[in-house]
Amino acid sequence: MSSKYGLEIPSCRAVWYYSFRNNKHRIVHLFFVYFWHLLPALLVDTATVCIGRQPRLLKVYKKIHKFMDVLNYFSTQEWKFTNERLHMLMSKLTFKDREQFYCDIRKVDWNTYFETYIRGIRVYLIKDPLDTLPQARIKWQRLYWSHQALKLILAYIALRFSWTAISTLFDFLYPKV
Repeated sequence: MSSKYGLEIPSCRAVWYYSFRNNKHRIVHLFFVYFWHLLPALLVDTATVCIGRQPRLLKVYKKIHKFMDVLNYFSTQEWKFTNERLHMLMSKLTFKDREQFYCDIRKVDWNTYFETYIRGIRVYLIKDPLDTLPQARIKWQRLYWSHQALKLILAYIALRFSWTAISTLFDFLYPKV
């Protein structure tokens, strides 16, 4: 749900299109980290240094990866929580107390919660007011198509590299007479 509302309520401060791949394998994760985070950040930072500006993307990605490493243990384990005490407490509350101290998570409207959550992140953490939403959506479309074009270019390069490697291997294994 957060990705749904994140795509509907983008920020003007986004530097690239949102993309998330969940995988089980560390090597695949490292491949994506190097080819989708560090290599583009290095290229952009090199370009910014060439035009006389301060590089910053590598520094940002280092912080992001450090945070991801901290969260890794908690996000890759299966956790079981019990809320028996909460149920016991709720059973002892009067109807008036239940209205005043609302804590029944079964009745939470998660769509409203996540929409409010994403809007709050946009306005209060990113400091991007909601009146810039139309410009943000236009920028988001541009970032989306740039992302798709980059994926096509990288797929083409990977296919050309694979074709060249396979052709060279076949020429070596089966030389022409």
